[in-house]
Amino acid sequence: MAKNRSMYECQGCGQSYSRWEGRCSVCNEWNTIVEVKEETTAVKKNVKPSTVVALASISTAITPRMSTGSKELDRVLGGGIVKGASVLIGGEPGIGKSTLLLELADRVCKMKAGKVLYITGEESLEQIRLRANRLNINAENLLIAADTSLYKVLSTIHEVSPKIIVVDSIQAIYDDELKSPMGSFSQLRQTVANIIELTKSRDISTFLIGHVTKDGVIAGPKLIEHMVDAVIYFEGEENVNYRVLRTVKNRFGPSNEIGLFEMKSDGLYDVENPSSFFLSGRDAAHPGSVVGSMITGTRPILLEVQSLLSTSYITMPRRTVVGYESNRVAMLLAIMEKYFHYSFSNLDMFVNIVGGLKTQEPALDLAVMTSLASSYLGKKPKSDFVIIGEVGLTGEVRKIPRISERVNEAQRIGFKTAIVPYQDHSGKNDDSIIKVRNIKEVLDVVF
Repeated sequence: MAKNRSMYECQGCGQSYSRWEGRCSVCNEWNTIVEVKEETTAVKKNVKPSTVVALASISTAITPRMSTGSKELDRVLGGGIVKGASVLIGGEPGIGKSTLLLELADRVCKMKAGKVLYITGEESLEQIRLRANRLNINAENLLIAADTSLYKVLSTIHEVSPKIIVVDSIQAIYDDELKSPMGSFSQLRQTVANIIELTKSRDISTFLIGHVTKDGVIAGPKLIEHMVDAVIYFEGEENVNYRVLRTVKNRFGPSNEIGLFEMKSDGLYDVENPSSFFLSGRDAAHPGSVVGSMITGTRPILLEVQSLLSTSYITMPRRTVVGYESNRVAMLLAIMEKYFHYSFSNLDMFVNIVGGLKTQEPALDLAVMTSLASSYLGKKPKSDFVIIGEVGLTGEVRKIPRISERVNEAQRIGFKTAIVPYQDHSGKNDDSIIKVRNIKEVLDVVF
């Protein structure tokens, strides 16, 4: 027989308590502990055990996927939409999450893959219609529902039986049987669990839109990220016209994959050649501009690294780094002071990865260091060089993974020469590949 008992739960981190307390001892937040009702059921007897199979007998057939109609979105999802998979997409307000998934729904409907149900808990039907008109979306199989009640949403999914559902946003859906407020730990745990349980049992692919906090992570407990099959962040800056879709978790494909989109007035468009996109408008006639390479998921991308050094008139010179790890740049400065006797103590330093992309890949070390040396010496580096490599504390250039892919991407874009670590490149040893052992050899070649 089921029994109801009271317990207390922190709405910030989910920690449970037997009695009310003013402050959570785990997350140290005040007034976040509320009373919740918990139903306990006695353990059932005579329950049949689960079916057990041998590992060798399990089929290894490739998981079937359905295309989204967007090459960049397919890349991020690992090749397309998996039947019954659940995907959580987070991003800043106004970044384009609703636009992305409304366009996805329209393309799936036009491919006649089945009905798509778009559930909105924050906008009215008229607002969705206005956005659809701006994006030229008018698919017949695209169904819209505006509701925030969990049980109404589940009933709608059961009745419509769509191929794909979109919930915008998951924080707006609530279980009216819980006393905790909308978007709290208990509410999110309950709503996500119920929606995923229903959709997986019916092989319905699910896309959940989630808000992010001021720290840039999806609002709510990390628990909901563990409950879904894929977690994707939609990123971008207000002053740039492109958006980056980045995979953080994917049970059906590689993580840390990115897709690039250009935002226009009538929607999002795929950027199929990111290297050319980020290098467009590059002015190589000035010191401090160097091209490096990064790997995101399965794709190499060429980036422009810019540095600027100027005389400082304050006691503590500025050290501003945008798009790269500031601690690594500080380390590179120390290496240059040690082995080249450069003096940065009276100089303001600014390092920028052009385009707004953010990366911590060590393969950009050599490009950043060359850019700083170029700005310090006032010498213009050769414009047809791409510089790839990690720098060690003793000034040596260390090996990096997937160097052949990076070099091939540089040659495809039109760069004539690639500077790579000596022990890394296994391809042809011709004039287009310059192998270096330390940073001194790099600067001798570049300048």
